[in-house]
Amino acid sequence: MFRWYKEIWFGVAMGICMWMLDALMHTTQHNEFTWSAFGQEIGANDSNSLIFRSMFVIVSIGLGSSLWRSNQRRNQITHIQSLLSALRRQIGNPSLLIVEYAQMLHLREGWPVGRDSIQIIQEIQANAQKITNAVECLPSPLTVLEEAETRTVKATREEVSVHDR
Repeated sequence: MFRWYKEIWFGVAMGICMWMLDALMHTTQHNEFTWSAFGQEIGANDSNSLIFRSMFVIVSIGLGSSLWRSNQRRNQITHIQSLLSALRRQIGNPSLLIVEYAQMLHLREGWPVGRDSIQIIQEIQANAQKITNAVECLPSPLTVLEEAETRTVKATREEVSVHDR
């Protein structure tokens, strides 16, 4: 669990550290430090201190979760890129081989015997070339993600402009 949500746990730890630093600051404010005073300050019943320290923790957790979401998106993009490159390798190479074998058959002496065979070979070449072109034209995941974010931003702006009217 820690491995998957380490950024959020980092935010929790950072918030707790800020809580303790604030308590330490209030303890040493009177030029004397004792562990009992520090312990009392950590669990202070003062509502202002509790509100501010709780806000430290909440903001830190928010930053940690934001970092976690950002890393999740990056990991998803990396995974999609590896899948697309594997797809290109798995489809692109066999389709090129199909085109080459069809050309070899087409150029072979004494074969094909009839006009139908020539048309079939030409259809195989054309379809294999279409597959190769389709695989080469696949967009990169980064451009797909950027387009999706652009559409989201535009939709948000349109909603805001509609509400402003």
